[in-house]
Parts: sequence; C-alpha cells; structure tokens
Amino acid sequence: MLAIHHLATAVGRIASLMLGVMLSWPAMAWADAVTVPLTGGTTGFNGGTLEFRATGPDVAMFGADPFAFPAACHDGCAPGSVVTASLRTDFAPIGSVTYHGILLPVNDAPVPGFVTLSWNVVAAPIVMPSVVGGPFTISEPFSVTDHVGFNFCQNCIPGVSSIDGSGVGIATFSFAPFGPSFPNDWIQTSAAWTIMTPEPSAIMLVATVLGGLGVCAWRHLRFRRSLAP
Repeated sequence: MLAIHHLATAVGRIASLMLGVMLSWPAMAWADAVTVPLTGGTTGFNGGTLEFRATGPDVAMFGADPFAFPAACHDGCAPGSVVTASLRTDFAPIGSVTYHGILLPVNDAPVPGFVTLSWNVVAAPIVMPSVVGGPFTISEPFSVTDHVGFNFCQNCIPGVSSIDGSGVGIATFSFAPFGPSFPNDWIQTSAAWTIMTPEPSAIMLVATVLGGLGVCAWRHLRFRRSLAP
C-alpha cells in the first residue's frame, strides 16, 4: 500500500521534471551526451508487454519489455487501494532508435552494434474508489525520461555517447468491476500514457497545480505525525 508521502514524492518529481523540460526546450545539446525534448509518442501494455514509443526532433524510439511490472490495477485491485501509475524499464530487450536518419537496434545484452534503451514514467498514484460501482475513467499528468546508451555502439554515430530525452503528457485510465469471479474488486480496462508537445504556459500551470497538491500532501503528513503518540 502506498502512503501519503509516496503521493507527495511523486507529485514533486513530476513538477520538477516538467519545469526542467520547459527550461531546456529552446536548446538541444550537440555534445557527446545529446539531450532532446520528447514531443510525441505513447507507452502502455500490449497484452503483457510494456511498449514505449517516443519522438522528438530528429529522433524516434521504440522499446518493448515483456518483463515489466504491471501498473494502475492492470491485474485487478481492492477497493480503496492506492495503486501506482508509474512505469519503468531499465533495459529494453528489443526495440530500435533512429537519430538523424540512422537506425540503431536495441538490446539489453552487451552486443556490439546495439544500443540500450531505458525509460521512466512518473505519475501520481491512483486511489481506487472504496465502493465497487460502475465503470469510470480518469486522467492525470505524467513526466517521462529516457536514456539511450552507446556503450556497445561507440562508433555507430560519431560524437554521440548517449541520448537523453524528457517530456510530459497525459495518462488516461479506465476501470470497471472485475467481474463475477471477483465482484468486489476493480480491474483496469484500458490505460494509455500519451506524450504531448510541452507548451510553456501549460507546463507552468500543471507544475503549479502539482506543486500545490504536493504541499497539501506534505502538510497532511505533518498533521498526522503531530497527532501520533
């Protein structure tokens, strides 16, 4: 079970990453470690495989991880439970990265000529309704970062040792009663994390809202601790 301080931590990380995306948007680093803004793409589960797609200026990434942990009540959850809406893959077993027209294969093993791909999607936890009723849908903002490593592909793109992307988006989840076998539980019916082009005004607004939620969660945690014996 996730406590209130997990919510505060997640909200704070999302707000910080959103502000970082806004501040770094005008420029792209053309050094060994290349940084790019992510402006489009989606991530989510296709069956039991987590798929990640992201695009930005002169870059496109795809990765698939059949070993990723499910999220957002993917396999069912109890009423009133707090479920994670974040996703993470340290090394995708398969995929590809295209940078300035150069296509590079992805592998999680140390294979010469292959790059590595990892990603981290951070969203606030979801508090499931305490009473199982009709289907419902919710949406919330998230932040995303990814990393392309060139440890085993050092000469694939001269002058590039890594590619790091960051972006923001909106995650949409739908839930329904689990069914006859588990009538008192919830089940996720669909989920999609959609990366969107970051507009500075929108990022500031969402970051402000998330920051306010984080302060409220922090104050609530302090209040609870002050009442503890």
